[in-house]
Amino acid sequence: MADMDSKSLSNYQLHSNSSISQYLSDATSQISPSISVSSASFENYQTGSNCWIKMSECDEFIGPKRSKHTMVAYGNSLYVFGGDNGKQMLNDLITYDCNNNSWGRALNGSPPTPRYHHTAVVYQNSMFVFGGYTGDLNSNSNLCNKNDLYEYRFSTGNWILWNVECAPCPRAAHGAVVYDNKLWIFAGYDGNARLNDMWYIQLNTTQNMPKTWIEVEQTGEQPSTVCNFPIAVVQDSMYLFSGQSGAKTSNLLFKFDFKTLFWSKIRSNFILRGTNAPPERRSGHIMVAHDNNLYIYGGVLGNSFFHDIYSFDLETKTWDVIAMHSKSLIPSGRSFLAASVQNEFLYVFGGNGDQNTRSNELYRFKLPNQPKSTLKDDFYKLLKKEMFCDLKFTCANNQVIYAHCVIVATRSPHCRQLIKLAKEKLKPTPASLSALVSLGSSSSANSLSSLEEQRWIKSPPFCLNQDEFIEIKINEENPEALRMLLEFLYTDRIVSLEGRENEIETLKLIVDVYKLANQFMIPKLKKICENFCDSSITCANVLSLLRYVDSLNLPALKESCMKFLAKDINFNQVIMLTEFEQLQSSLMVEIIRLRQTPRKLNTNDHMNEMIIDKCTSLEQDLENFLLKEVGNEFSDILIILNENSKPLFSHKCILAARCAYFEAYFRSFMPKERKVLMTIGDTIPPRQACISLLRYIYFDDVNMPPEDALYLFSASHYFQFSNSRLHIFCKQNLEANVSKNNVFDILEAADKIKDDYMKNFALKIVRTNFAELARSNRIKKLSKELLLDIIVDLSNFFIQKPSTPTATLHSLSLPANSHHRASSTPTSPSFNSHLIAVSNSSNQSHTLHNPNALFQNILTLINDESKS
Repeated sequence: MADMDSKSLSNYQLHSNSSISQYLSDATSQISPSISVSSASFENYQTGSNCWIKMSECDEFIGPKRSKHTMVAYGNSLYVFGGDNGKQMLNDLITYDCNNNSWGRALNGSPPTPRYHHTAVVYQNSMFVFGGYTGDLNSNSNLCNKNDLYEYRFSTGNWILWNVECAPCPRAAHGAVVYDNKLWIFAGYDGNARLNDMWYIQLNTTQNMPKTWIEVEQTGEQPSTVCNFPIAVVQDSMYLFSGQSGAKTSNLLFKFDFKTLFWSKIRSNFILRGTNAPPERRSGHIMVAHDNNLYIYGGVLGNSFFHDIYSFDLETKTWDVIAMHSKSLIPSGRSFLAASVQNEFLYVFGGNGDQNTRSNELYRFKLPNQPKSTLKDDFYKLLKKEMFCDLKFTCANNQVIYAHCVIVATRSPHCRQLIKLAKEKLKPTPASLSALVSLGSSSSANSLSSLEEQRWIKSPPFCLNQDEFIEIKINEENPEALRMLLEFLYTDRIVSLEGRENEIETLKLIVDVYKLANQFMIPKLKKICENFCDSSITCANVLSLLRYVDSLNLPALKESCMKFLAKDINFNQVIMLTEFEQLQSSLMVEIIRLRQTPRKLNTNDHMNEMIIDKCTSLEQDLENFLLKEVGNEFSDILIILNENSKPLFSHKCILAARCAYFEAYFRSFMPKERKVLMTIGDTIPPRQACISLLRYIYFDDVNMPPEDALYLFSASHYFQFSNSRLHIFCKQNLEANVSKNNVFDILEAADKIKDDYMKNFALKIVRTNFAELARSNRIKKLSKELLLDIIVDLSNFFIQKPSTPTATLHSLSLPANSHHRASSTPTSPSFNSHLIAVSNSSNQSHTLHNPNALFQNILTLINDESKS
């Protein structure tokens, strides 16, 4: 309940819910229809993540359309300098106010000569512009690259040309960043050739100190000569992606370590990880860093302009394509645009589009701020820690590897049958018999339905003792291959290959994994192994791989080797190797015959991608396992909500993997009869909210009704998930979906769980839509206390000071199609004065004992104002 007048309000006794709700309905019916407040226009999607919004365009009288310019963020503004408009080079400086969504011209002093393909960075209170291409495009004269360095001071609007020593050669289309109080430049084009040199200059020098450029002695896997590329800094490293390198143009991502001056290629191993492939090679694109991720947008390859956004997670080294919000206004593909990050927003401006058109459009993209899913990491830790294991695999060499029946059965139909057969051979333990008797007893308050009871009796739950395991024996002698297969079952990826240097042994290991995947009927893993072998075959390893897969009788992988050898360029190199001479005669004959009478090989790589796409993912398998009867057979925990509700089937290892709360709970003791009473703090959530919680725990589903989101708002903290992902999604869900249609449900739930944030949010929507909601039948079902909270909230709203804009009638959101003058005309001073006078009457005890008088006065005043 609101704090205002709580002492006085405590003296007021509400006689009945119906009397107050009926009064609110009757009183609001007197409000003039012309100012009836409809649903609030909360356009939450405009500030939601993954959403493009088109901002104000830059008018021609402020600055022309352009490309090959720069844009930096300083304070709450963006500064755009230079570029070309298709007719001439530019040297104007225009600004965009991010708070007011407006464009203007900045104080420009004596700017550098007009130019494009330059660089601009911000250091402290200045912008530094280096190099670029300058001259007269119309007359095609004085065209040259520059190596000058200008400083623009935001506080004074003055440009300063730095007098430097040992400057690098003039260049354009290079990259520049700030690190360790230095300006670093890399590569570019000098007018004759692309470059890959690197230089830096100290920026925090005093006026009398010499300003000297120093060339960097780079080491490691240095990128080839390149231009028209982006670079970005994260912590102590600089990253470069793609760009123009002639025949050597690639889609590689490079990392430069500032401390060691060492370059390295970042290899994502996306095939084994089951993640997205890197973006296509391109040039003229942008790349920004935010929250330990790199974001890439735009660029061009040939005649193709890109408009999707890729992200690269620097921690997991995985690429992802950002899914757009359904209400995004996605900009068309473009190149040679400029971009900058301000707070959590990516701004992109200008650029070249199709038909070589320039743009003056500004778009804003809300960068993702949700914590990433920890589902796969949580299950990986569960596997590595061997926590709550109830399954063991015994290899041919008697080495034992432990796992969990639930997850293995979820992912492998073959293993599921083996586990079920082994389970039937086990006699029920006293614990399981006790549970069955209790669950089947008519006196049990938590008894199952007859159908569920029969299912449990037919298929007893797992109640193995701590030292008991279900055992599966396999013929595989390589335990490492089995560990990789289990790693995939738990995470949908293979990550333990990183750091291996022996290429042949790595390929053989993947072949062993392929063999197990075939045995365990895991088609997705089979295809991943096939694709990895296809992409890894070289002239140096093809014969070793061919001998190995032939000895194991794996025709699909043998076909991959033959397909490689069928190409003339590969065949001519391989037959000259000493290893070919030592090849067994049957394989040698087969290769030669392949050359003489080529057989039709399966070269449709697209089919492999389609097969993988049709395979189920970890999340899909767990969803089926939770929601269908197959998961009930392996249940070892019952979730209890109250005495009369049916229990929900669950699995100990999954709960423990995802929630530190359940891990500690099950480590301490196993609950009696395997029953766990589900509470969130002191609140027992409704059944539907509990199901939504289990959906998140099992397969990371964050889609739920707003009513469930409210109950789960604090679940992340209570159950100690790995991060606050569930909490943030619940908050965004509520803010985006609370409306006049469900606001009372949200208000009641927020009040029940004592969530002040969402309760105040709901009260705001009630207040905004008060005229309509007060006439609804739903308001009559609210408790006395909530009805009084609504009255107090309305009174608090109108009792604010006249100088506060939100204290007037017209701060309420009107219908989108309303033409009432209140949307553009402020209320009269007399109205505000009268409103405060009336609202102040709420402090008087006689008014609080008669809320009808208070509301009658307020509503009469509103009605009179609307008619004036």
